[in-house]
Amino acid sequence: MQKTIGLIALNQNEACGLRYLASYLKKNTDVHVCLVYYYDDDENNLELLNEFIRENNIKLVGVSVFSSLKRLAIKVTDEIKNKHNIPVIWGGPHVNSDPNDAIAHAEIIGLHDCEIQLKNLVTKYFDGQDITNTNNFWFKTNNGIIKNPIQIVENIDEFDFPDWGIEDKYYIKGGKVEAETESPAQNWYRVFGSRGCPYQCSYCANKVIKINSGAPAKYYRVRSVKNIMTEIEAAIKKFPNTREIIFYDELFGVNPDWFEEFCREYSTRIKLPFGIQSNPVNMNDEKIKKLKDIGLKHMSFGLQSASERMRKIYQRPETLAKIQEINQILHKHKIIHHFDVIVDNPLETKHDLIDTLNFLLTLKKPFLTKTFDLSHLPQTDLTNKLLAENYITQDDLEGNKIHKTLSWRVKDDEIDDQKQKFIITLIQLTGNVAVHNWLIKRLLWLENTELNKLKNQISKFILSEKFYHFNVLVNSATQQKKSIVTKKILKHLLLKVKKT
Repeated sequence: MQKTIGLIALNQNEACGLRYLASYLKKNTDVHVCLVYYYDDDENNLELLNEFIRENNIKLVGVSVFSSLKRLAIKVTDEIKNKHNIPVIWGGPHVNSDPNDAIAHAEIIGLHDCEIQLKNLVTKYFDGQDITNTNNFWFKTNNGIIKNPIQIVENIDEFDFPDWGIEDKYYIKGGKVEAETESPAQNWYRVFGSRGCPYQCSYCANKVIKINSGAPAKYYRVRSVKNIMTEIEAAIKKFPNTREIIFYDELFGVNPDWFEEFCREYSTRIKLPFGIQSNPVNMNDEKIKKLKDIGLKHMSFGLQSASERMRKIYQRPETLAKIQEINQILHKHKIIHHFDVIVDNPLETKHDLIDTLNFLLTLKKPFLTKTFDLSHLPQTDLTNKLLAENYITQDDLEGNKIHKTLSWRVKDDEIDDQKQKFIITLIQLTGNVAVHNWLIKRLLWLENTELNKLKNQISKFILSEKFYHFNVLVNSATQQKKSIVTKKILKHLLLKVKKT
């Protein structure tokens, strides 16, 4: 039997989790691994997937499943089961959030860190051995569901670096099958320096996954600085055009000793601009200055809401005063920064949104406000609350409906409560240096008028793709030197000329 496994990413090509699995399998087994980016954008794609499985003699398939893409995962899984007599394994965020739902649709699901246990499963499978006793996996059998124990790897340095190469990577998109010709990591290299998150936010899947792991105290783990530096150096060697390092950690630099070692090593070994996600609780002037000195370019934080009522519901750990303090520090050091805000929440009133708007108007510009549509992720505290209080039904959960958007940005025609749309529009404006606060306050006056046509026209413009990119360009450029601003604006204008 040819030993080939196909790993499928749905509607995206980053596929970070699958890249870790592919890398570990390639290094520790003799199995051939194909990574497929499957897009649901053409009616012929399913048949192309079938042909790809047949032509490459794939005997085992793994699918990475986000809750928002559960319907597509079911569609792909059913097609493979109907056309090929091979097992399909589900893994990813949805599986770890709601394993009981996942096992209803897939015959095998993989939980938590699957690198080592998937290697064990794959080895046994291709050797013709029983696989149903493999830890971290559930199996649907004729005699019921077998739920094996979960083993958590505490030292995540044991895992291999993700496979960002283009070898054995394929797109099934737009009615065509094409080999990947350029890695998504070609210019911006992504790094996961940790796994998990120590916080307990009510809307986030991390808390649910932590509980489902069976060992919540061990859920948040950080790689050693040495291990991270080795990965980045190897990446720069492989991708010499790397311009920036992006850290995807939920929370960067918690441990003081780790932080100091990181600053020392990064400044001497890497010397590239980088971006991070963190929490204001974890940052201060001294830390931000040290990060700036070694190349910090941009940072993002979760605000979610500035309404004290909503912040309690969201179980946010930081105070609004701390956010204001960090905003001032970031401006002092000229760091581009972003604030995430959740909108379109049935619990949130117009007054809550106005609280958020007014708070953002107290912050020093520029900054970028990223508005996220609230996703009703399965089993989270907030989702359970909304279900219990009849604000939503099971049909509203991610994966049980057609997802409104796969991007984070709220769009004009995708806001459920049209009455709140205009305030959400103004929230998008708050960090833009080209829009004065007095104008935003004046526009807020329109909220209580009957000028609905005018308000809709303003929302349509501000919530558009073009305005968002303009917002990013202006806010990013004004944090930098005038010469850089000029170059960016000229480059933007040249691109427009070329397109016309």
